[in-house]
Amino acid sequence: MLFSKGNISLCLAGAALVISCYGAFFQTKQPQINQLATDSEQQYNLASSDFDAVEHDDEQTLARLNKSIISLKKQVAELRQGSASHQTITPDLKESVLAILAEKEQQALEKAEQNNPIYGFYNSLPDDYELRLKSEPDYADSLNKQLREQIIDPYQSDKDRLKAMAQLQMNMFMLGKQTLPEYDYDIANSMLNIAANSQDNKLRVQAIELVSQSPILDSRLTQQYTQILERDDNEYIRRLAAQGILSQYFIARNEQADNSQQLAQQILTIYRHPINESVKSIIDEMIGDPNMLDELKKSAGE
Repeated sequence: MLFSKGNISLCLAGAALVISCYGAFFQTKQPQINQLATDSEQQYNLASSDFDAVEHDDEQTLARLNKSIISLKKQVAELRQGSASHQTITPDLKESVLAILAEKEQQALEKAEQNNPIYGFYNSLPDDYELRLKSEPDYADSLNKQLREQIIDPYQSDKDRLKAMAQLQMNMFMLGKQTLPEYDYDIANSMLNIAANSQDNKLRVQAIELVSQSPILDSRLTQQYTQILERDDNEYIRRLAAQGILSQYFIARNEQADNSQQLAQQILTIYRHPINESVKSIIDEMIGDPNMLDELKKSAGE
């Protein structure tokens, strides 16, 4: 008889493997692929044991079926290892995958900008940005002037002004300079206004971070830093304001500026007559060191 018990078993095993391969290919979860492959292998092993008992006149038919089953088993193993996936990628599937990856990348960039808003400009810079900045002075000058205008423009959003400030600072460092002509009081004032008045605490923090260690020397900045130190409700911002005051003194001292004595006197006044315990704690931490106090007293003419 042509289709004996062994034949039927092998046919069923072959069909099971075909279904397993089909299911494994279209499933997205690896555990499901593994389970399908395992089930198919078990059915194949059962069919192989029956194969030993089949009649000799069916050997050719069974050999063909056995060859097909072995081939299908190999495909299941390849699916499990992921080695055959590239063979079945169609142009449409490839395009879909690339679109998904692009969307995921965009989502990651948007999330990064939400976490750190001012550095979003990085994503839009051309690949040759730094090289052009260093090799084309006219390009660098024009760009820095544009950034300055954006920073001081009150009609720009706080976020956009912060981005422009961060980019201008980056340009300065890329060019290996300590300061730029565009890096003046007006841009520092713009940043301190954001730090003092913005409704977004993240932007307030980033604004004062950008300006508190800037190389700009101006007595008006000391007054603004002092107001923030004494009035702001954010301790971290107050600490940066105190650092800004000290930074003004160190710049004046290093440049041997005429107002270094006045700055030393202002700092000592804040130290000796703090308006509250919070200010006292911050100033004590900043200048409570005996050597620092001696230097300030000497600079103040005491």
